[in-house]
Amino acid sequence: MRELLQQAAGDPAPAKWRDAVSAFRQARRTVLRLRDERQRVADALWDGARLAEAVDAAGRGVSAAEQRLAARRRADTLAAEELADATAVFDLRRAAREGHQARRPGLFSGLFTLGGSHRDWQAEDRRLAAEERDARQEHERRAALAAGCRAVVRQAEAELVEARDELRRRRERQERATRLVRDAERRWGRHLPAVRAEEQQSTDERELSSPWSDPEFTRARTRLFLAAMDLHRAFLTGAADRMRKNLDAAMDVLCGEAPATLPAATTLAAWQSFFLAVPVVSTTFASLDRMFSGLGPASLGWMLVDEAGQATAQMPVGAIWRARRAVVVGDPLQLEPVVTLPHTGQQALRRSFGVGEEWVPSGTSAQRVADRLTRYGTWLPSPDDGGRDGRVWVGSPLRVHRRCEEPMFGISNDIAYDGLMVHGVHRAEDYPVARRGVWWDVGGAGGDGKWSPEEGAAANVIVHRLIDQGLDPVRGLFVVSPFRDVVAGLHRALCRTVPRARIGTVHTTQGKEADVVLLVLGAGGDKAGARAWAAARPNLLNVAVSRARRRLFVVGDHGSWSRNRHFDTLARRLPRMTVDDQRAMRDLTPPTLPDPCRCRP
Repeated sequence: MRELLQQAAGDPAPAKWRDAVSAFRQARRTVLRLRDERQRVADALWDGARLAEAVDAAGRGVSAAEQRLAARRRADTLAAEELADATAVFDLRRAAREGHQARRPGLFSGLFTLGGSHRDWQAEDRRLAAEERDARQEHERRAALAAGCRAVVRQAEAELVEARDELRRRRERQERATRLVRDAERRWGRHLPAVRAEEQQSTDERELSSPWSDPEFTRARTRLFLAAMDLHRAFLTGAADRMRKNLDAAMDVLCGEAPATLPAATTLAAWQSFFLAVPVVSTTFASLDRMFSGLGPASLGWMLVDEAGQATAQMPVGAIWRARRAVVVGDPLQLEPVVTLPHTGQQALRRSFGVGEEWVPSGTSAQRVADRLTRYGTWLPSPDDGGRDGRVWVGSPLRVHRRCEEPMFGISNDIAYDGLMVHGVHRAEDYPVARRGVWWDVGGAGGDGKWSPEEGAAANVIVHRLIDQGLDPVRGLFVVSPFRDVVAGLHRALCRTVPRARIGTVHTTQGKEADVVLLVLGAGGDKAGARAWAAARPNLLNVAVSRARRRLFVVGDHGSWSRNRHFDTLARRLPRMTVDDQRAMRDLTPPTLPDPCRCRP
């Protein structure tokens, strides 16, 4: 890096910087465009039920509006008929009075009748006038009612038009969403989540679908990442002289050569410069405090805690304190924290500081704490309760297992995960080494402590046969045991064939994997206590089995171990072989069996 920056110092190359910025912005625009496109599809998917209900509701609204209009029209028809009747009556009453007015008595008629005819006429006129007035009032009332009914009909007609328009708009929205989803299904296939009831995926299909990670979007995101790296490189070379000095300061900080009085802002700037060149830095909890000394809270962008199931709850506190965001990854059903302080000492400290039982280091991992704070997850049977009613909460479980073939996957899934895991291994090629794994039963083997020389000899036979079939023990094999003294015996028995680094306890292989794992159990015969310790929880066997990608071989006392919890599942899943079994000899033994070596480890 120093040489690169020295070479670049004489050629700032602003054009390279502009090109890198332009390429990054273009890549980012592409990703944002594709993201927004998928977000619209996601909205259409999630809104599918709501849109369908909206269409149904609008349809019901149209039906209700039609019913209201029909009722209003019936009322309008009745009002019109009643108005016509009232009009006819009014016309009759008015015509009757007008006729009566035309027959008003003359002067002489009044004289001859001494005014009687006038009095009679006036009385009749008053009666007819009252009838005309009543008819007019009834006519006016009926006319007002008819006008009101006509207005109500017009309003109901407008409401029906609006209801039909709303139904049309909602159907158009639903159709647009449906077309959008159908097009996405055609383009993205299984990467599109199925949310409609008629299209629900099976559990395996859903877990294996990689939602929203279709090739087009994945390629665009990859190009954006590469463009970001090019942008970093262009920045480093464009400001080569200053960055070289900053990186020199960062190396002083890393190596502990920076002055103790170095300001915190300078330390942060040195780390920021370093992260421009090296985006990801790996360290251990033991060295983190010294490594990031001087950095305050939220000074780091991301903190990724791996194998958090092996870390005590207290270990990542300083790391998380220094980070703005934290991702805690681990498996509470694999190996647990190893704490050198005796349990009695842990309890004494807990009581002294007045904290709860859940904070005892050996009983609570960082992963368990993170799981407790995770909203999304699932319940699994607790490994502490012997398969009874206890449960453990696992946050955001990654259910697809992509390492082990059968039977390793099935064993782990049965003993630790209550069958919730999904098998994601689909290798096209056949494995050329050994047709299948077996449990080589070395029953009744005796020895010093948990180590059995007979098991060592059986392990030696298996290893030689695997090597003859093409297995590379340096890269393709782990030989593991639950017990340290068995590992010591294996170092002696296999010293000529298996590198020392490939033989160890189950705890040393956490996070590692190999094509073939040879699990040598030891602790046969009368070592019931040791077997009970190994079988108390599924964690140890789960780790041992899940280290093997292609084949698993077990050497041990089948009769003794298969009576223990979890190991009974192992016994059911692996075929049992003995030294006298010709199938085992045909599958595993080399033409000439070497003597187990007796060299020192």
